[in-house]
Amino acid sequence: MPTQDGPAAFDTAPPVPDVGHASAAATAADVASARRSLDRALLRGLGWTWISNWGTQIVSWLSTILVARLLLPSDYGIVAMATVFLGLARLMSEFGLGTVVLAMRDLTDRSVAQVNGLSMVFGVGAMLLSLLVALPLGHFFDSAELPMVVAVMSVGFVIAAARVVPYALLQRELRFDALARLEVLQALIMTATTLTLAAAGAGYWALALGPTAGQLAATVMNMRLRPVPFARPTREIAAAVRFSRNILVERVAGYGYSTADSLIIGRVLGDGPLGLYTLARALGAIAVDKVTGMTMRVTPAIFAAAQDDAPALRRYVYLITEGLAVATFPLCVGTALVAPEFVRVFLSAEWRDVTVPLQLVALQGVIPSITSIFPQILVVSGESSFVARNGVFAVLVVPVILLIGARWGVTGVAAAWFVCLPLVRGPLFFRTRRRLDLSLRSMARSLWPATSSAVVMTGAVVGVASITDGAVSDVVLFALKVAAGAAAYVGSLVLLHRRRVRDVVASLRAMRGAAAVPQATPDATVSPASPAPAP
Repeated sequence: MPTQDGPAAFDTAPPVPDVGHASAAATAADVASARRSLDRALLRGLGWTWISNWGTQIVSWLSTILVARLLLPSDYGIVAMATVFLGLARLMSEFGLGTVVLAMRDLTDRSVAQVNGLSMVFGVGAMLLSLLVALPLGHFFDSAELPMVVAVMSVGFVIAAARVVPYALLQRELRFDALARLEVLQALIMTATTLTLAAAGAGYWALALGPTAGQLAATVMNMRLRPVPFARPTREIAAAVRFSRNILVERVAGYGYSTADSLIIGRVLGDGPLGLYTLARALGAIAVDKVTGMTMRVTPAIFAAAQDDAPALRRYVYLITEGLAVATFPLCVGTALVAPEFVRVFLSAEWRDVTVPLQLVALQGVIPSITSIFPQILVVSGESSFVARNGVFAVLVVPVILLIGARWGVTGVAAAWFVCLPLVRGPLFFRTRRRLDLSLRSMARSLWPATSSAVVMTGAVVGVASITDGAVSDVVLFALKVAAGAAAYVGSLVLLHRRRVRDVVASLRAMRGAAAVPQATPDATVSPASPAPAP
């Protein structure tokens, strides 16, 4: 593993006698072969994940619009109130055990079974805790419906606990095809259940039970694809538990500051404004979250496998950052540009006030989309304690800024995130830069094609709006904006960045032609060593 300030073991090689040249050459060849294998694994993983998720994403978008037309803002608000606590409890019940299984690659089968047993203990404990706090939560939010919603949704903790370790093992074994099937099944069951219940007049129960049904179906399939026995936890997994503590702190803190907006709006402004904000986040961030989420499902296994190879990690940072920027920047900017027409065309009159928050949420997605990989890299590089400290800092600062923004309503809270995100994400970037010796020029070069093309796209969409100037209907204007924006973005990439596009295509072809990765062999890595357990 790289030292705190020094280069990775693969960066340089000391002089050796002539008799050792063959051994050194063999080592270099092994490293190059491992890198090519990881390249191919990354492409295969992204391919499976993107193909499966974009198909279900179209269904999810349509479902979100249809459900929003069937339900009221208060329905979204009730479920959002429940999610504020349940999401935190779910993180605590998981305890970072999935990351432990993925990163600590020397765990024995017996230890993995004990971790699986510990996961179930935490899941049952989280469910019991949720049942105890259901009534107090109802009083806190002044909602009579909330306690029963919390009680029913708490069953999801046990379901999720049964899936933590089997899912992490599929990741570790680079079985991305199986992971893709799980995601498709979960999305389809969730969408079908939510739509059916909403159409039947179930109200907020459609939002509460849909995700639970999808999670149950995916968990059952996951346990069949990768069976793992349960064993009583012993001191044998003490090191794994210590390693998971920093992961838990970071995730709990991250959840705390990321859901502070919903907590503040629900408490200060009420369930109606919270429902507006919840839909704005669902629509404004759904595309970016999906693109980033698809990538983040693949990269932990790749980063863990390359944890001792700083040059490989550095190359992945530039490549993935550029890819995420090209994919997400047009979604963020484009959503903000077409939001007024989208709301008027696709949503009912009750949702008219969602337009500005939707635009703000969409534009915010630029920052997390290109910084999402930094915590993963720091964790596998032995910097989990820094990630945890940064999360604690964020949970202390972000709610204060959001509370100030609440003075201007939902729009003020949405705008406050433009102050919070640089404070939270900046330290992670600079720590990763120091760890991997990242070049600011190379990072800027990675972002330039997407940034400049998004500027061209903005000009094209604004131009279309100016030319039409009320002469066409909202439906036609929406279609014209989308078409002009897409054509301008793609055209800018092809015409202004032709050489870069050719270079990227050539690199992808070279990666695709690398040696195949054994799909069920968890040891097809640069190094089997685990990161040092957290103190």
